Amino acid sequence: MKAQLLLRHRTYCSSIPPTANAKITHISRIGQIHEARKLFDSCDSKSVSSWNSMVAGYFVNRMPRDAQLLFDEMPERNIISWNGLKQGVRPTFPTLISVLSVCASLASLHHGKQVHAQLGIIMWNSIVSGYTSHGLGEEALNIFYEMPLSGSTKPNEVTFIATLSACSYAGMVEEGLKLFESMESVFGVKPITAHYACMVDMLGRAGQLDEAMEMIDSMTVEPDAAVWGSLLGACRTHSQLDLAEFCAKKLIEIERENSGTYILLSNIYASQGRWADVAELRKLMTTSYALHDVDEEEKVNSLNYHSERLAVAYALLKLPEGVPIRVMKNLRVCRDCHTAIK
Repeated sequence: MKAQLLLRHRTYCSSIPPTANAKITHISRIGQIHEARKLFDSCDSKSVSSWNSMVAGYFVNRMPRDAQLLFDEMPERNIISWNGLKQGVRPTFPTLISVLSVCASLASLHHGKQVHAQLGIIMWNSIVSGYTSHGLGEEALNIFYEMPLSGSTKPNEVTFIATLSACSYAGMVEEGLKLFESMESVFGVKPITAHYACMVDMLGRAGQLDEAMEMIDSMTVEPDAAVWGSLLGACRTHSQLDLAEFCAKKLIEIERENSGTYILLSNIYASQGRWADVAELRKLMTTSYALHDVDEEEKVNSLNYHSERLAVAYALLKLPEGVPIRVMKNLRVCRDCHTAIK
């Protein structure tokens, strides 16, 4: 029966190639991929369509390796051949993000739009961020306004951070203000500190320091280090010493351990020739971690929680008498712990 079927198929191949291609496709789809290959091999004259049908058949039966090998043997290929090669192989989400990141780093609008055939909020955000990183503010803003027109994607918090940053880098203050005002009223996105930091940075770059301070005063959330840091950088650029001191004090309250704030304020003092203030600030840097006015009882209690003391106490409770106790740590033992252990 199979011989008769193969002979009949061979007749189809010899006389009516389109019919043979249809047979190959049909046999492949019902799971008889080996019979389809026999039919394909029996054809005297194989057209490009015949090769394409067989390659597609392998993919239908989840045999990508065989499809690749057959594709490599093809004497001629067309657009259907290349599409057939990728049939059934769908890009994963991380793949799309990686490709889009490359497009963004190269500022390749053409390829970025091709990748955008797979649309999603993260894809939109990635391309906006790509334009932003290259200082292409108008292009980033245009992409932002295309999002609502797509009908399926709405901007989120990350979208606004990227777009407001683009307005800041490109000096588009008016556009940035309009965009910020529309966040909650039009798009239903409530501003967070990151959005305010972008706005303060944008106004600061434009030299509108009073407006930047008004923006901070109007915040519905507590300003963080990013907000004050943006304003402090603008104060240095535009030589606003009094406001810079105010911002620096706010930053020191939030991040006492951040040496960058001390250095930036010191440079501002130096640019104004205030060397006494520079010396005082450097002194503050060297003593900012010292403890002052701590009660003796509080000192004793705080030392009780040192890890080496706890380790020794645990060992004394668990180990037999006379067994050596070894405590390993990556930092030097403090003087109080060393004295207590002795």
